[in-house]
Amino acid sequence: MIKASLFKLALFGVLISIVLKIRNSGPPAELNETKMPPWPIFKAAVAVNKFLTLASEKSAPPHQRILSLSMAYTQSAIIYAIAKHKITDAIPNEKNDGSGGATCEQVAQIQNLDIKFTCRFMVAASTMGILKTKSFNSITMFFTTTLGDLLRSDHPKSLRDNVLYLNQAEKISSVYAGAEKSIKTGNSGFFEVYGKTFFDWLANEDNDRTKEFQQVFDAAMSSTNRISTRSILADLDLSNAQTVCDVGGGRGNFLIEIARKYPNIPNFVLFDLPGSVAHALPELLASNRTQIFSGSFFDLPKLQLALQNCSFITLKHILHNWDDDHAATIISNIIQAVTSKKEQHHYQNNIILAIADFIQPDIISESPMSRAVSALDIQMLATQPGARERSYHDFLSIIPHYVPRDSISLIPLRGPYGIIQIDLHLDYSS
Repeated sequence: MIKASLFKLALFGVLISIVLKIRNSGPPAELNETKMPPWPIFKAAVAVNKFLTLASEKSAPPHQRILSLSMAYTQSAIIYAIAKHKITDAIPNEKNDGSGGATCEQVAQIQNLDIKFTCRFMVAASTMGILKTKSFNSITMFFTTTLGDLLRSDHPKSLRDNVLYLNQAEKISSVYAGAEKSIKTGNSGFFEVYGKTFFDWLANEDNDRTKEFQQVFDAAMSSTNRISTRSILADLDLSNAQTVCDVGGGRGNFLIEIARKYPNIPNFVLFDLPGSVAHALPELLASNRTQIFSGSFFDLPKLQLALQNCSFITLKHILHNWDDDHAATIISNIIQAVTSKKEQHHYQNNIILAIADFIQPDIISESPMSRAVSALDIQMLATQPGARERSYHDFLSIIPHYVPRDSISLIPLRGPYGIIQIDLHLDYSS
């Protein structure tokens, strides 16, 4: 019994050391974006992270936890200030001999900021692990950590755009309105504040503020897609695909990453609204393997035209923007577009629809992963009416009943995402 306990303790220690090594050894700039840690290491890291997080929190007095949670917005404000004013950009990387870094006075001067306030924000950021300090001859030098590096604008995996987007005044006010008003009315928080939906506001308000927000929004979405693409392509097998069609694929970023990983796939199709495909990436436009179609998810004839030769259809980060009725219609339209003209379809078998999105755990827990998806769900609630993150069983409820349940599967990914994969048949009788 004692030996078994000692063995478990030793194994746990090894796992912690692996996780700490992963956390503290920042990835090289040339790291392949599609490379992910092996599943055993990922699962070990998640388990250790969950244990350490909950152990730390459960050991704190309840009143301290409540107050800390209530002031979480302060931490967001600190991160936002660091990102907005490119404070980490102004701090030279730490060298092997310990040199580098900068004083808060130097940073304030470089970025044209108030010295006293900059120093206070940088001290606060140091308590959160974004920066770290060292003292040289009574002079405090600041250095970035692995976390702080992710706020650099030139970091290959920068999250600066995400931080700026999530902390825009419109986002913050809609989240708080959601907590105060939406919980009673059922409207989105954004609608409660601005009298229109988020996307209507972006599309119809032509002023400097919406233009700035649109730029921030687009940059954040590109960053999010880059991050999720790593997880998706690590576990989604496209090796047998002949024609990959990305529905709602925007400018074609996802298709380009697929083409890079699978250079032998002969054909690609990009389908999205005219305003999106009009800005398709040059690399995609230059490819003779790609066809581009414009239209709406809800325009069945245009979907049929675009998807008539698809063997693999991807729907990435689309459905969480829609309520259940619209999401169900999108899935149904895609299936109908493929199956309604089965005699004309190039691939009579092995047509796959892969829905990639954030996945709510079916079992509610306090794990960091569960919290991340739940926080995103509240963000969606605040932004767009009916928008939500879904569990696997939620997805099953919006897939047409005539689709056999044994043809639907969940592919877990290394992150808060998952893929709902549907093996389509051309003989559905809806």
